[in-house]
Amino acid sequence: MSRAWRILLLVSLSFNGMFVVGYFCTQTAGQAPESPDQAANAVAQKLGLDSQQREAFLALRQEAHQQADALAQTASLLQDELCSQTASLTADPEAVAELEKDLADVREVNQQIQFDQFRRFMDVLTPGQRETTAKMLHSRSGDRKLRRPRVLQEFDTDGDGKLSPAERAKSIQTLRERHTGRHEGRPKHR
Repeated sequence: MSRAWRILLLVSLSFNGMFVVGYFCTQTAGQAPESPDQAANAVAQKLGLDSQQREAFLALRQEAHQQADALAQTASLLQDELCSQTASLTADPEAVAELEKDLADVREVNQQIQFDQFRRFMDVLTPGQRETTAKMLHSRSGDRKLRRPRVLQEFDTDGDGKLSPAERAKSIQTLRERHTGRHEGRPKHR
C-alpha cells in the first residue's frame, strides 16, 4: 500500500476510532464535557457501562493516551528529520526514503494499537452495548457518506451494498493504479 494511502487510511481510522468518544461528548447535556474524565464518564453513562466495564474502559483509555503520546512524539521527531532532509540541497534519497518508511511504520503501529484497543473495549461490552456503538458509528454523516455511494457504484459488482473481499481488493488495486498514473512522467525536483 502506498504511503499516501496508508496516511489517509490512518487518518480515517483515527477519526472513526475517536468518533465514539466525540459523539458521546457532544450528546451529553447539550455541551461538551469540560475534561477528559467527564468525557469518559459521558461514554460510560451513554452506553450504560457497569463498574467493571467502566474500569476496563478507563484503563484502556489511559493506555491509549500514553501510547498515542509516545507515538506522536516519535512521529514528530521523524517528521522534523524528514523536513530537514528534504529541504537540504545535499539530501540523501536513500536516507529520505528510510525516514518515510519509518514514519509510515510508526503510523501503522499506531493504527494497529487503535484497532486492538477498540476490539478490547468491544469485548467488555454486552451485545446491546456493541449494537448501540455500531449504530452510532454507522449514523455518522458528512464526507464519508458522500464518498460511499461512488465507491459502491464503481466496485460493488454483486449489488449487495457492501464490498466483498474481492471487490475491496479490486478497488484498492484500481486506486493504486490511478494514483501511480497521476504521478508518472512528472519531473522530479532537486
